[in-house]
Amino acid sequence: MANKPEINYLARDFESIKSTLVQYAKRFYPNEYNDFTEASFGSFLLDAVAYIGDVASFQLDYQANENMIDSAINRDNIIRLARQLGYKEPLSPNVTGFVTIYLNIPGTSTNTGPQTDYLPILKAGTSFSSIDGAVFVLVEDVDFSESDTEYIVSELNTVTGIPSKYAAKRDAPVVSGLIKTEDFDVPDQSSTDSFYKLELQDENIIEVITVRDLEGNIYYQVDALSQDVVYKSLINDNSTASNTLKVMKPTVAARRFILDFKDDTVSLIFGNGKEDSTSVLDSVNDPTKVVLQKYGKDYVSSAVLDPTVLNDNDKFGIGPSNTRLTITYRYNTTNFLSAGAGTLTQVSSPVFSFSSDATDETLKEQVITSIEVENEKRISGTKLTLSDDELKQVVAGVYSSQNRIITLQDYQSFSYRLPAEFGTIKRSVALRDDMSPRRSVNFYVLSEDSIGDLTVASQAVKDNLKTWISRYKTVSDSVDILDGKIVNFGVRFSFVSNENFNLLDARTAAEDRMRDYFNRRKYNFGESINVSELTKQINDTEQVNDVLKMEFYSVTGGAYSDIEYDFIKNTTSDGRFITMSENYLFEIKLFSTNITGEAI
Repeated sequence: MANKPEINYLARDFESIKSTLVQYAKRFYPNEYNDFTEASFGSFLLDAVAYIGDVASFQLDYQANENMIDSAINRDNIIRLARQLGYKEPLSPNVTGFVTIYLNIPGTSTNTGPQTDYLPILKAGTSFSSIDGAVFVLVEDVDFSESDTEYIVSELNTVTGIPSKYAAKRDAPVVSGLIKTEDFDVPDQSSTDSFYKLELQDENIIEVITVRDLEGNIYYQVDALSQDVVYKSLINDNSTASNTLKVMKPTVAARRFILDFKDDTVSLIFGNGKEDSTSVLDSVNDPTKVVLQKYGKDYVSSAVLDPTVLNDNDKFGIGPSNTRLTITYRYNTTNFLSAGAGTLTQVSSPVFSFSSDATDETLKEQVITSIEVENEKRISGTKLTLSDDELKQVVAGVYSSQNRIITLQDYQSFSYRLPAEFGTIKRSVALRDDMSPRRSVNFYVLSEDSIGDLTVASQAVKDNLKTWISRYKTVSDSVDILDGKIVNFGVRFSFVSNENFNLLDARTAAEDRMRDYFNRRKYNFGESINVSELTKQINDTEQVNDVLKMEFYSVTGGAYSDIEYDFIKNTTSDGRFITMSENYLFEIKLFSTNITGEAI
């Protein structure tokens, strides 16, 4: 067929494929077939071919799109691609904060203050809970005998007037969650090369603390099973630098595992190596076994050295086999991870340690039962779930930064990568302070409370964030972590209603449209309010003919911020935008109260 036309590759949907086939048949087979009515058998065959072509075209497009993170829409595929680019899914967040602990200490009979023998140590691990069910654990031992303990007289002897009891007060850091230890029996793995996978039964896992087997071997958590080196923190007894209490030392992780997080379930995946005479079990890496080997060559073919892979072997770590694993981990008891000021008041199973000179059991029992606790400031946190678009933005920053903070945007990306056990950051922005002689970086951050409203990050979270970014930032960068500023606002508007609807229905529909918009529209630092977009949202409502007026106002006091904002002064000359400073952001709370309309 010499005059056969070129195939039309632009025909990809049902209608275009069928139309192309019909034209092809009419042109090249006019005598063999000419019945193109919808009820004919030939039309059925053309429909079937067009149907198959349409489905095949869709599947091809879908598969191509799902293999690129920018165009992927399936959540599982987005996470899979994100992992390939270096993103690590956060476990359940570890909310941190401070509590104030009070004890009643017996006074001396000579009126010289509290009896120091009965100043105990409250052990780390003591748990506190709020009336809403949030549980927090004491991070470190609290020694009431230390010099900075505060005392006030709590009880006087009615006869002598001498203080008989003193209230001792100390602040202490706490983290959310409970610690749990479980045993798991591992079958014989000597005849298989598969990677042993073990699933933890609890949800909301914060971290896996330790993994040991019956023989006392420790299994280390690594980022990838090919990583055979971890950096342990060791006490630096010879340190002369201030605050240099620990040093990092490379240690071969012969036994190791990775965490796999999917659908709120955490699994441990262990290496598939077997313990034999060639197993690398040295506690500190042998410099002669690094991966950069020359063998018989007199040159080096690669200058790339991964500091986490120092041993030249094809193993992925020694896996457990025919043993019992004891796994200690921490998990949140609920998704509600915040505690309002003064709500963390319940103490569970406190463990005290007294001096050997405290011999009066009655006095010790009085001290133990007198314990009271409260959080003077709100402890805020939430289970952070990134939307698909937010996840793509975070991944883009993670990949471009290559584990180094170079640009101001990198600070924002790394703040969202803060490990969940150290807290969560919901909004952040890094700005160069041109007025500083060092041109330091002002890093503004905000956290989120249990109902999804933005709030100031606790000092503990900011301390953790500072430590986190110091691992990746350049030495020359001076960074100040500051509280972001929140402008809470409300909006009032009036409009001409459609005459086919009553005023009450029109008002309800317009308000619901605005509330739905702000429920989906969350502002970032420095982002303006698009007045034109808001007007269009209302005008697109069926019950509305035209918007007459729209007014914005600050909402302060109580649960709101204390910032008064001049909306009129910061409106652009054309009235289309309300601008915002780079370290401030807009937020609207309580939609039912702060979004009101009037139908005319």
